[in-house]
Amino acid sequence: MPYDLPGDDRPSVTREISSIVGVDGNDIGLHIYRSELVVTPAPAVIYLHGGGMAVQRVDEKPCRYWYEDLARAGLVVVAVDFRNSGGAADVTRFPRG
Repeated sequence: MPYDLPGDDRPSVTREISSIVGVDGNDIGLHIYRSELVVTPAPAVIYLHGGGMAVQRVDEKPCRYWYEDLARAGLVVVAVDFRNSGGAADVTRFPRG
């Protein structure tokens, strides 16, 4: 699923959503961004959201732009989803947020 702008001549970026199982049995989403020009193995960045995990989501538009720019620079970007303690969908109470 590319997020390219019309008329953009930079390499396309794709996003794959995968998941792993957390220690308490919950599914943890992994948003994996790659440039069409990247071949594996490639260097990677793992993005872990800070800020108490209370607001926003891993897939906010400003974050996606950042992930895509890193992917276009030749990195594989893995943005780890998280459960919110408040302020966004799927609110999860402390200590699981």
